[in-house]
Amino acid sequence: MLGPIPFEIPAKFAAGIVNGNLVRAGALLKDTGSGQIVAHLQETGLAQKLLGSAMSSPFSPLQALGAPASLAANVQLVQLKSMIEGLQMLQFVNLGATVAGIGVSAIGFVLMNKKLNGLQSQMATFADRVEVRFQELQEREFRSHYSKVRGLFNQADQAHSLTTPTAEWQRIACVLADESAYFRGEVEHLLQSEIFDNELFGVLTRSFALCNAGRTECLVLAGELQAAHKVSHDVAGDYNALFDPLNPIQLAHKSAALVENKEMPFDHLLRQELVGMRNLVNNLRDIQDAATSKPYLMETLIERGIDGYEYMQAISKEKEQPLLLITAR
Repeated sequence: MLGPIPFEIPAKFAAGIVNGNLVRAGALLKDTGSGQIVAHLQETGLAQKLLGSAMSSPFSPLQALGAPASLAANVQLVQLKSMIEGLQMLQFVNLGATVAGIGVSAIGFVLMNKKLNGLQSQMATFADRVEVRFQELQEREFRSHYSKVRGLFNQADQAHSLTTPTAEWQRIACVLADESAYFRGEVEHLLQSEIFDNELFGVLTRSFALCNAGRTECLVLAGELQAAHKVSHDVAGDYNALFDPLNPIQLAHKSAALVENKEMPFDHLLRQELVGMRNLVNNLRDIQDAATSKPYLMETLIERGIDGYEYMQAISKEKEQPLLLITAR
């Protein structure tokens, strides 16, 4: 047990997962026989720091998560190894769930802004490759939305120093709802287009997920767990509405239109694109599963009378364990 909140480390449940008595469903551990929820998987602030340093792309298989040279300190290598082993033990194959957050996002608003800056930088590289569509995004004041979200994350972080920060976090959560709706609309527009740009889709989806993570974190910090439950439920519905209809073959046909090597026979080009699209769809399913299980975590926090602010402080400040489990009654 780690502190007053009933956290456990994933290794405690390893035997049950191996012998089949327990099964992971999204971010839940369930008893195979009864179907009852045993525990909720929760990332910590350490997890997102490690993932942010090690991932070249969040839409990748778990095996792509390595230990690059940037993680020079031995302690970071050990922690990253623990993270990989924990995800593998819990039978994660892809990294998609980390886009939406495993449990309540513990990324923190400073790191959210760092990720947001990276996404905006990526967007700038699309100007030459997809000039017309990039100009369309500019006309929709795309960059102004990034500036607005960045300001909101700064305000959310600064709210910790206010005497009564609750009202500020509630306000920020409301404004982030508008920004989330904007990015949702852009993702939907892209998916309805005749061509499919995988890189642009990744940037828009991660921007959408960051806004949703920020909304939920603000509400939990403010102690508005019922509202956080409703938001997490609605976000899961948004992801399902957007991603349920997708299949790799359709996406491969649409993405092939952007490939520069037009001398390759179309069948070969399609097979080449299909590999990436299968991986993308598998990651999207992980995102959906993690989002769908999040309302159950909110229910557990409410039922157990756990204070939202104390919960966020505990997972954000955890320095040793990248993944924790909060047990269900």
